[in-house]
Amino acid sequence: MYSLEELGWSASWEAHYAPLRDLGEPARVCAQHRDGYRVLRPEGELRAETAGRLRHRGEEPAVGDWVVVHGGAIRAILPRRGALERRAAADRNSPERFAATQVMAANVDTVFILTSLNRDFSPRRLERYLALAWDGGARPVVILTKADLCDDRAPRVAESEAVAPGVPVLPLSALTGDGVDEVDPFLVPRTTVALVGSSGVGKSTLVNRLRGDDHMTVQQIRLADDRGRHTTSHRELLPIRGGALLVDTPGLRELGFVDAEEGLERTFGDIEELARGCRFRDCTHSREPGCAVRGTVADDRLDAYLRLRREMRFHARKESVQGMLAEKRRWRKLSRAIRRIKEE
Repeated sequence: MYSLEELGWSASWEAHYAPLRDLGEPARVCAQHRDGYRVLRPEGELRAETAGRLRHRGEEPAVGDWVVVHGGAIRAILPRRGALERRAAADRNSPERFAATQVMAANVDTVFILTSLNRDFSPRRLERYLALAWDGGARPVVILTKADLCDDRAPRVAESEAVAPGVPVLPLSALTGDGVDEVDPFLVPRTTVALVGSSGVGKSTLVNRLRGDDHMTVQQIRLADDRGRHTTSHRELLPIRGGALLVDTPGLRELGFVDAEEGLERTFGDIEELARGCRFRDCTHSREPGCAVRGTVADDRLDAYLRLRREMRFHARKESVQGMLAEKRRWRKLSRAIRRIKEE
């Protein structure tokens, strides 16, 4: 049993809930499954489904959302304070690389970005996760896992600090416990911490270490490639010792952006600052004379920045076109209905 306050309830949530009080009681979504949700409330855990009215409007809660429930039905979703969103990978048979927008977790205060110190380590992937966290309104913390498999941590710690200036970088081994205490200052009571990272980086092992139990199933690493096996199949919010709440998420193979403008600016703040000194305002940082970026920033980091910019522009154009086509279809349907009425 947990009180609303222990689940993160505050005066601001109370203010959002006040006009919806007649719809039911407040609860927090702790898990999302194919057949519904589980929510936490002072009376205990409850299985719930989205009310038809919300489904009709295309509104679905995410793990971490505050909702109003009554009789096993989620009847309202309180406004989000922020959310970790990504473009889910498209179906293999689809010509698109990324498909629908997916909310990974809502109302998150801190994001633990896990990347292992073995073969999984990738500064370019780390940049994507940083942009995701900043854009979702959360504070990122980089956690370099599987330190027991790395004889020399210093170079990769330095690489991480270079792409994440000002962000804490913590090497640790959740398996042995080495360095795990370093995350304690970020596990503030009544705050929500989301764990994100690729499949097999050790999220489940860290969750078990922080909880002090074996709540999450853990698979052994594969000797062939030094990677762990993907074990988390759904998102789940878990209260842990000290009063913080963890959101464990499935491992991600691909991370597509929705609209991470703010996150991109914060992640690549060094490039954004240098770009103000370019001769041309619309400098592409490729061959233009007077570019203050090219040649100053490492080529691989600049290329990553430009690639993510192109990805965001592509999806923005695509959504704009799709929106116009949907509006045309709506008016065409409405016009046909009006003609039928006049003919009758």
